[in-house]
Amino acid sequence: MEEYKVYIVRDSIAIEYIVNDDIDGFGFYIQTGNLVDSIEVESFLTENEALAFCRGLGRFEDDRNLPSIYPLRSFETEDQAFIDIVKLL
Repeated sequence: MEEYKVYIVRDSIAIEYIVNDDIDGFGFYIQTGNLVDSIEVESFLTENEALAFCRGLGRFEDDRNLPSIYPLRSFETEDQAFIDIVKLL
């Protein structure tokens, strides 16, 4: 059975790298910073459960600002490079 994981990033600088699709900057920042407490992992049995959880994370966010929480989803190919870096922690 496949497990769907959501990596919840709460560090504003790390989020900025993700939003700007700067994998190299993100990797350097992650390796030099102490972000272990800024990234949480949640697991779900279905993709729909994971997506519902992610919708709840951004519920009160203003779309005009950088998000304060950013979910990286294991089932999204564009998130995979960032997740691979997070897994190195």
